[in-house]
Amino acid sequence: MANSTTSPDELERLRKELEDARAEINRLNTQLSEARRRTDVVQSIKEFRESMLERLDWKSLQQPALQLQAMLQIPVVPPRKRQAFCVALPFATLPLAYSLTLLLVWVAIFHDRTRLVMVFLVVYFGHIATDSSSERGGKPRKWLKNLWIWRHMADYFPVELRKMNPETPFPPEEVYLFGYHPHGIISVGCFINFATTATGFPELFPGLSMHLGTLGFNLKVPFFREWLLRMGIISVSASSIRHVLNCGPGSAVVIVPGGAAESLDARPGCCDLTLKRRNGFFRIALQHGANLVPVYAFGENELYEVPAISRFRLVQEWMMRWFGYTVPIYMGAGCASTAAQATPLNPVPRRHPVITIVGDPIVCERIEHPSQQQVDDLKARYIDQLKKIFDRFADQYAPSRQGDMRIVS
Repeated sequence: MANSTTSPDELERLRKELEDARAEINRLNTQLSEARRRTDVVQSIKEFRESMLERLDWKSLQQPALQLQAMLQIPVVPPRKRQAFCVALPFATLPLAYSLTLLLVWVAIFHDRTRLVMVFLVVYFGHIATDSSSERGGKPRKWLKNLWIWRHMADYFPVELRKMNPETPFPPEEVYLFGYHPHGIISVGCFINFATTATGFPELFPGLSMHLGTLGFNLKVPFFREWLLRMGIISVSASSIRHVLNCGPGSAVVIVPGGAAESLDARPGCCDLTLKRRNGFFRIALQHGANLVPVYAFGENELYEVPAISRFRLVQEWMMRWFGYTVPIYMGAGCASTAAQATPLNPVPRRHPVITIVGDPIVCERIEHPSQQQVDDLKARYIDQLKKIFDRFADQYAPSRQGDMRIVS
């Protein structure tokens, strides 16, 4: 009786709902069939792998790789060689950048009839001349700072980063200016600790965004500069440091106040620092109200052997006065095949632990125009904090030192 009173519109609606339900059931059946096929494929691969392992008497999937290496007489690279390679690679980037630049110039002048290489070089050199990235925080890339190569590089020495007092907080609401000592020949520990995440900087100082300062000349070298900028490395100029500190809470910059002058005293066992005439570092901290953080790296001066050549020292000091930088004479890692303890001008450093101790932050009151007396007072507090770090850890991490820490100039 109910069916006889159902309207045509109602019947049409029910028919459409039935068709939609059938279409949905078909779609679900199709998905179920595909899922079953995928499951069957995965199961088949798993069974095939297990049967092959059983037939070939392999205990794991790594075993065939080792057997193949043995058949082809390919030696397994030991960890120490991987570490040495990872250390040598960054030091090779600068000469490779120079070589690539010279090669492109040579090709552009003598071999490129299309002039495309010349156009590229002109555009690229123009970009270098006008690019202000090095003065505005660089172009940091997190993936590059997290690269696995830096962990192997840190393990080569090894390099370790520690707080002087583990319980000391570094609130991310503040801004920080770190000073790294001593300079060493190339400040290897500074780069590994603060330009990469290999030694755990993000875990020790959560919320801080670190930038490392270097000579502006390094950031003008073609191709080499692109790598430095993407590591978050900036120019050590005052304007560059101020820009980062003005970026807001959590901003941090690390520089090596001793500079090239301190690198001249970077010999094993030496603990001489150059700070007496360094005023700009402390003035910037006062003007921005930045927390000043002293850092001492035990072992930085032990990475290279420095021959004592008095005549060349005079040339180095002359270069310092006229150009603001100098070329140190050093000997890096030795050669195992010749049993040499050190190789002249080898940029790859020797294996020696570099233990980096970060002192407690010195809170600076924000003073827009600090007087020289205020700068000197802050410098005295900073040096006192550095001495506390040295006196507390020197016997443990520098037992063969030639003397105590001195501020020589």
